[in-house]
Amino acid sequence: MDAKFIKDETLQGIANAIRAKAGTAEPIQTDRMADAINAISVGGGDSYKDLFWDTLQDQGRRTSYAHAFKAGWTDEIFTPKYNIAISARGALNMFDGTYIKNVKAALEKQGVTLDLSEATDVGQMFRASKVTHLPLLDFSSAVAANQVFMSCKDLEYIEGIRCSETTKIAANDSQGSFIGCTKLSHCIFSGTYISYLGLKECPLDKESILSVFHVLSPEASGKYAAFSLAAVNKAFETSEGAADGSTCAEWTALVDGVPNWTITLS
Repeated sequence: MDAKFIKDETLQGIANAIRAKAGTAEPIQTDRMADAINAISVGGGDSYKDLFWDTLQDQGRRTSYAHAFKAGWTDEIFTPKYNIAISARGALNMFDGTYIKNVKAALEKQGVTLDLSEATDVGQMFRASKVTHLPLLDFSSAVAANQVFMSCKDLEYIEGIRCSETTKIAANDSQGSFIGCTKLSHCIFSGTYISYLGLKECPLDKESILSVFHVLSPEASGKYAAFSLAAVNKAFETSEGAADGSTCAEWTALVDGVPNWTITLS
């Protein structure tokens, strides 16, 4: 957790709660906050957790979680009490470098949701993290989405990404949101997409690839969608083990169906 992105009174309230439970008056360094939480949560009980999350989430009123769950956070201590609703740039670096793996399961276990429908910038939200599974991500208001999943080498599953004609998911090699996502096999796109999309490193399954074609806007001009050649060959193969999907009639028909888009394989 990075102190400069949390209100002073919020950080102080959390520190006071930790000291009270730990029976100490010693100061707590902000870069050790997650460790301090974990150390006392085992015996702290629900009353401690309630106090901690009431403070951190401002009784459910908090709308900016920029940098909130990065670095030292783990599945064990990520137990939010309230729904997480993000507005404006409040999702920036939210889980950047986090050790939380299954965000989807953690939210479901707590009975809470992640609402990004009003987030306009989701840059570096999960960058270089240990996440493996993510819930539905509503990027319909995201006019900026640079490096969202960049270097998420363990990411396997995203329930879905909801797009709109204003959604812009960075696709180039320096800012690309899916660069390094070499295990991502499932991600269902919905809505309408009109910007560049780079998925060339993702071994997407057939359902996921088909969903991309369903969202590519006929109004787009001069844009491209990049896929993994190996993923397409496997997903659309004409017989088991043939790995010939990129030359089959079904794939050709998909590409021909979006003449205003450049579809690339590599």
